[in-house]
Amino acid sequence: MMPKIHHLAVNKLRIPVFIGVKPQERARAQLIEIDFKVTFQHPPKGCVSDQLEDTVCYADLVKQVIATAQHKEYALLEHLNHTIHQALSRLLEKDIKITLKVAKLTPPIPNIFGGVSYQIQDQ
Repeated sequence: MMPKIHHLAVNKLRIPVFIGVKPQERARAQLIEIDFKVTFQHPPKGCVSDQLEDTVCYADLVKQVIATAQHKEYALLEHLNHTIHQALSRLLEKDIKITLKVAKLTPPIPNIFGGVSYQIQDQ
């Protein structure tokens, strides 16, 4: 039997964040899109028990992401991503890996129509 990889993903979480290198860019909140995935080394017990307490609650993860992103102003996507990644890491068991992508949907650069993103992926 082939081993299975178990992921839990949250896609296209959109929240307003005060972000930008220049103060005028941070003067108003900008919509940021966040995608994250947690990868389990072993299937959560919830796969069998069907009980929330036997798995990772994505609502709790989303609350932490929002609280962290809106806690302060950020100049860089890199720093915002790193700060959110650290906050998620504190909520999860050490053997759970995180992939986190943070995207600025409307960067202040002409001709970029798909946004700009920064991603961290645990190995």
